[in-house]
Amino acid sequence: LIAADREGVQCAFCHQLVAPAALGSNLWPQDSIYTANTWSTDQSYLATLAQIPPTTANGMYVVDSNFSRRGPFHGTVSPHPERYSPVHSESRLCGTCHDVSNPVFTLDAASGRYLPNPFDQAAPEADPRSQFPIERTYSEWLVSEYNTAGGVLAPQFGGNLSVVRTCQDCHMRDVTGRGASMTSPQRDNLPLHDFTGGNTTVPLWVAQQYPAETDVAALQDGITRARYMLQHAASLDLSIDDAGPIPLARVRVTNETGHKLPSGYPEGRRIWLNLRVWDINDQLIHESGAYDSLTADLDHDAQLKIYHIEPGLTPGLAAVVQQDAGPGFHFVQNDTIYYDNRIPPRGFTNQAFREIQSPVVGVDYQDGQYWDDTEYPLPAGAARVEARLFYQTTSREYMDFLRDENVTDNTGQLAWDLWNQTGRSAPELMASASALREPTSSGLPAPDPLSILRLSGQIRLSWPPVSGAAGYTVYRASGAEGALRVMEAVATTTDTTWTDSQNPLLRGVALYQVRTLNP
Repeated sequence: LIAADREGVQCAFCHQLVAPAALGSNLWPQDSIYTANTWSTDQSYLATLAQIPPTTANGMYVVDSNFSRRGPFHGTVSPHPERYSPVHSESRLCGTCHDVSNPVFTLDAASGRYLPNPFDQAAPEADPRSQFPIERTYSEWLVSEYNTAGGVLAPQFGGNLSVVRTCQDCHMRDVTGRGASMTSPQRDNLPLHDFTGGNTTVPLWVAQQYPAETDVAALQDGITRARYMLQHAASLDLSIDDAGPIPLARVRVTNETGHKLPSGYPEGRRIWLNLRVWDINDQLIHESGAYDSLTADLDHDAQLKIYHIEPGLTPGLAAVVQQDAGPGFHFVQNDTIYYDNRIPPRGFTNQAFREIQSPVVGVDYQDGQYWDDTEYPLPAGAARVEARLFYQTTSREYMDFLRDENVTDNTGQLAWDLWNQTGRSAPELMASASALREPTSSGLPAPDPLSILRLSGQIRLSWPPVSGAAGYTVYRASGAEGALRVMEAVATTTDTTWTDSQNPLLRGVALYQVRTLNP
């Protein structure tokens, strides 16, 4: 890469994009400003091309080589010529790079399989939907509830917007400010150009590899913004069911994004559930989805739930390319999807997602479902349960693959070294939830009396032991006087004292109750 390449996608690239359109075709005939001011210029430039891209996908784009800049507002004040461009406020612009297909394979309608094209020949069609799907983030949004007139209520993403509809609404949230020049009009719908996604790993690689060329503070700010996005991309709910013969922990993960969770390239990207269980003595007695931060290995226990996609090679093609059949990371060679349990967005239907080549594979999601439920049998003695949802930009398995499979130069080793030197793509905590197991009635009396001592910033409870008790559960209700919340279990203990360090009196008043547990 040369220095200009290392700057990534620059201002000029996006703001010189021209929406591909057939000659004589106006994509926005009802937009009088575009029709009167920009359409003829766009058409004149498109007429100079030997081939106009048939769609905005697969990285097919048109960049105006003239100096004028295009953007979503008319009548702006800027230091360079400008042209109003409706496409810059539409998600189809994002689809240019975020709907990706492999043109080496063409869909055979009769068999539903993707067949390799003859060697050294172009794909018979330029339509990405006729080719093998690699990424369908834009299309997933296209057939979601977000792409409707009503949109989706998501104030955590939209900035000045409460309801979001487009990619830009979430990834370039609306703020109050001026664009291009301080003399421009102040707007409340100014898109913030931070383009925040979920990658907290690659910025560290850039800083490590090019320390003299990078603004490390800016990269770190980008990581902080990405963490915010991840921490609001999913909701996590945990409940415990003691009604059956085996107690169960039920965990629900709800997709709060406008695409699959996770979406994008399948190169090691994954989300998983971690469940931990403690006994009444606060000893960890069970864990699913354990991650070793030293080795970067995820424990694939029998209960592990990972949300990811597994492309791979069919046996027939595997024999031709001399690779193992099954799931794998050779995405240029992959010709099938073995598994895809990524959580769909609001508005999901199986038919629509099949049509955009992003079907659910190996699991079942019902039409309208944008969440996933997992049940975990709890071991004997379970008293406290915690569920955590983690996101990882790339896995050790993928980084080892890059290192071991690249035999032409040292690029794979370089990538592996950067990964190894910068925390090995440390998992990011997206959400967590905890619950105390509600004990069945023991028939034993509650401790009496319950003594309460107010200390500096703390409340200390003490009570006499109850004969035959296995332990005690402490419940608390706190809030403004006259508006106390429902009693909530806050601790289990075998001791006859417990200290509340959260200073609930700051919120008004507090009520406590201690119940006896079964032996």
